[in-house]
Amino acid sequence: MSKIPWYLGQFDRRNYQSFLKAIAQETSEGWRTIENPKKLFPRTGEVQFNEADALPLRKGEWAAFHVGPGIRNRAQAKHVRRIYPYYDLSSEQSLLEVRRQLNFDGILTYGEPGLWAIRFGPDGLILANLAESKSGSLILSKSQNVYEYDFHEGGVISVSGISESGKSFYMPDVDASPTRIHDWTPDKQYIENVIQLLSCADSTAAIASWLRVHINEQNGKLTSGVDALLAAAQTLRAGELAKKLEEEDSLTRQFTEAMLKDQHIARLLDHQIQNIAEEERVALRAEQHKSLDKEFSAERLRRRESIEAEMAVFEKTRKSEIEEEVAQLRQLEEEKLHSVFAEKKTDIEQTLKQEKAYLESEISCLKDANADLCAQNENERQILAALTCEREALLASLMDAEERTAQAQIELKKMDIAIAEKARRMAYSAIPEVRLPAQARVVSCEEFGHTVRENKLLTPDGKILMTQFLALMLAGECPLLSGPETQDFLTVAESLISSGRSIRQIADPTMISCEDLWVRAGNNIATPLYQGLLLSEASCPRTILAVIERVECSAARFWLPALKDRLHGSDLPRRFLICGTIENEDCEEAEKIKEQHLRLRMENVVIRNAIALSPLHLSLENHRELDPGPASQGALPDKLAIADEMSAGRLDLANTLRAMRTAHEVTPLDDENKAIYQKQLVDLYADLQNNEIYAQ
Repeated sequence: MSKIPWYLGQFDRRNYQSFLKAIAQETSEGWRTIENPKKLFPRTGEVQFNEADALPLRKGEWAAFHVGPGIRNRAQAKHVRRIYPYYDLSSEQSLLEVRRQLNFDGILTYGEPGLWAIRFGPDGLILANLAESKSGSLILSKSQNVYEYDFHEGGVISVSGISESGKSFYMPDVDASPTRIHDWTPDKQYIENVIQLLSCADSTAAIASWLRVHINEQNGKLTSGVDALLAAAQTLRAGELAKKLEEEDSLTRQFTEAMLKDQHIARLLDHQIQNIAEEERVALRAEQHKSLDKEFSAERLRRRESIEAEMAVFEKTRKSEIEEEVAQLRQLEEEKLHSVFAEKKTDIEQTLKQEKAYLESEISCLKDANADLCAQNENERQILAALTCEREALLASLMDAEERTAQAQIELKKMDIAIAEKARRMAYSAIPEVRLPAQARVVSCEEFGHTVRENKLLTPDGKILMTQFLALMLAGECPLLSGPETQDFLTVAESLISSGRSIRQIADPTMISCEDLWVRAGNNIATPLYQGLLLSEASCPRTILAVIERVECSAARFWLPALKDRLHGSDLPRRFLICGTIENEDCEEAEKIKEQHLRLRMENVVIRNAIALSPLHLSLENHRELDPGPASQGALPDKLAIADEMSAGRLDLANTLRAMRTAHEVTPLDDENKAIYQKQLVDLYADLQNNEIYAQ
């Protein structure tokens, strides 16, 4: 099997286009039918076929082919090779026997008329055109040239699922050429053609003069070519010629002598005589077989009757002898059994007497032991009652001790947690401690999506951006916000995500590595981001919205990729949500950031007429705190729907995984419109990948 698999298919043509319908495929275990061709070759299960570059085929004929890319992302057949339905007649040793069977009996197989590969003998194969007969079998068509090839066992193709019904195929070698060509035109038709040609001859004198021209005077044979001999043979069988030859005896005698001297005619006569003799031998052999079968049947019936009579006599005699032997054996066995029974009866009576005496003595001993055991049982019962009371008292005291131990462990854990948090706070006591507001009402992702859809401050575009903003952060992304309404958008996000407050850190040129986000360079003092990180993974975790402002003022090209790697690897708590802002979009650092990181443009996200009512909509009563819960894995139908949006090679492997993860996170936020959101998120990653390619 080659590295590039072969496929088998049938040719079809419609709407001025040619196709090969895929039926079977070559595998490491052999040829197998394709269960679902439409899955392998989408929509129709077919591949395109260019007739100008390949061999011509008729509808329904079979071919083997490789598959390669074609126009419009359609699969196209490559290196197409014609294959033929295959039938094995290797049991027929000669080609003449094969021709006789194909002419008269035909072959019974599951196949269609057309060009077939027929095997004969051990190493021979012919390509013959077969037609369907009235009986339903396939027989040899009239007037055809049959090509003979060398047979190769490796060219036979047996397909699982098709060949079980008797249908196989043969694929000849690419450079295979016929070893011989046979003219299998039927004799009857040949003679009809000859007579038709001779009937147009003018006179027998013309035929005789032609024979005189081509005869060899030395040996008396014809020296003309094949065409001349054929014309002479055709002239020989004409009906009108016979009438004219009767009138001219001399010409008839000359013509007959010339024809008899021709070796080809002599060979044909000898061959016909042999055929007639062979047919007579076959008929005689069949008659002899019939007579022998009759005699054999009569002899077998006679001998069977005699054997049955002898068997009846033998069975009757043997039965009487066996009955006498059985009667004698029965009498002997009865006498032996009587004597053995009397002896065993005497032994059993003596044994029973001894056992009775022994059991009586045992009974008296057991009665004495029973009295002793009753007294011991009473003493043990009193001891058991005392031990039961003592056990109940010990169990009660043990339960009290376990309860006190559990309470002590709970108090100890609380003390350990308080000490750990106090130690964390004291370790960085040089900066003010980040104190979050009181926790607002906790909402899930589904409730968050409902709250966003009912928000009175956000425009429809703003609601879409808010949903995408949260889905990106939950998927481990650090979206960058830019535009005139960035701060307004973050204010609304604070009220919906983190109880109305976010932890912000302004980027400066000292921020180079990812560690500078958590510890100030030079003095090792914890930053507000680190304090927010501690609060998001404390014993009572809070949802933290962390904002890195003006990322273009720092070396974001160094620390931002490292931060994204940590976010993608789930190294940070799920309740720690982080994003960044860009104010100066025209600086060099901002241009570099735009090429490699996701951005959200904040324009027309807040309803201008509703800003006056923002104190009402952003009041403490309307604050919410998001509990995202565990990461969503997504169901198989959802994964297939998302994969369909990412098809056609739009994304590379890394962006495909990131887009799939983000699309899973957006599902709980708005299940009804999840398909729209997922498509928009995939488009974001596609735009990002296009920017990266353009930058390179």
